[in-house]
Parts: sequence; structure tokens; C-alpha cells
Amino acid sequence: MFTMRTDHQTALGRVRALAAAANRSQQLADDDREARDAAIEEAEGQGMSVREIANASGLSVGGVQGVILKRTAARQKRLREGAGLA
Repeated sequence: MFTMRTDHQTALGRVRALAAAANRSQQLADDDREARDAAIEEAEGQGMSVREIANASGLSVGGVQGVILKRTAARQKRLREGAGLA
């Protein structure tokens, strides 16, 4: 009986540790994606073509366009809110 409880506790400890690691990994991936998207927006702002950015990033042209559209919309929303227009 004691061994079974110990095994149960060991399994729960492993689940907790792996869940925490997965959560940290997800947060790091989100941070990396945000940094990538900011770099894409910056490159586009410097006049790089969408195809050039796609080749450099490994995303499709449509994926790059989606990132640019999403970030442009968010930037415009922040500007409108800052000006009291939203």
C-alpha cells in the first residue's frame, strides 16, 4: 500500500513538472513568435518585399501578409484609441 501511494505521488509530481515545463515552453514560443512578427513588421516598413520576408522567415507569402495585416490593424487601433477616436 505504501509503495502504491509513493508511485501515485511520483506520477503526480511528474505530471506537475511536465505541465510546468510545457507551460514555460508555450510562453517562450509565444515570446519568440511576437519577436518574429515585430521583425517582419520592421522589415516590411523598411521596404523589403513580402516574398523576401517570407523566404527569410520560412513563412508563406500569405503568412507574412497575415502577420503584417494583424500588426498594422493593432497599431492603427492603438493610434485611434490614443487620439480618443475609438
